[in-house]
Amino acid sequence: MERSGRELLETLEKLGEGELQRFKDKLSEIQPKEGYQHLSSGSLRNADPPALTDLLLLFYGTDYGAEVAAEALRAIDQGALAKRIDRLIDDMRHEKNFFKWHQKRLKDRLYMRKGFMYDQQYQTIRAEKTSQEKMQKLYKLVPSWNKWQKDQLYQALKETNRDLVEELEGGHFVDRHREQLIQQVPEVDRVLKLLRGHTLTPEQYQSISTGRSNVEQMQKLYELVPSWGREHKDQLQQVLWITNRALVAELEGR
Repeated sequence: MERSGRELLETLEKLGEGELQRFKDKLSEIQPKEGYQHLSSGSLRNADPPALTDLLLLFYGTDYGAEVAAEALRAIDQGALAKRIDRLIDDMRHEKNFFKWHQKRLKDRLYMRKGFMYDQQYQTIRAEKTSQEKMQKLYKLVPSWNKWQKDQLYQALKETNRDLVEELEGGHFVDRHREQLIQQVPEVDRVLKLLRGHTLTPEQYQSISTGRSNVEQMQKLYELVPSWGREHKDQLQQVLWITNRALVAELEGR
């Protein structure tokens, strides 16, 4: 777990049983800012500090998750713990700004020495009238590129044309690796708990939980996946990353 996750977990572990319940109650009342999902009382009900940490990171990410945790702590009169999270937020912002500054310097050096694309090449490609003509001219450069440059193009295509890249690669991560995930995920109970209340209804959660083994539970879970849209599949991938990081990293590297 990264530093931010460890700090958040250590802070929540300082809450007593009653305080932890009040914290969860307050979390379920908070209306997140636009672009984020609401944390339902169902997903929070049986969550211990590690599960709460995972939920905050899953639903809100590192930065906003810390802000939400601090807001909930202040609302239950845990000002000292909220200040600890505030210090974490300040440190993360400082580290992020420091990293961006160094990243820019690194990119400038790479551009000057190795060059993903020279300015003249960029301007020539941009001058083409259609997207197809621009891509054709771009791909004339690709055979001469090294692995780093090709990786940069791949990442840019993933960020700007995710649906197309996934289609060419065989679909969403959870679709491509269906059999491996069914057979190899060892912590299905934790996966189901994090999905309960938003991706899975209480009835679906209960039905899948009756599976006698990890494999049987994953098979039951995958009976739902074909009917899911991108949002639910993304949530499953994120939960798998939280609970089975080594396996997901291995599959993503294939």
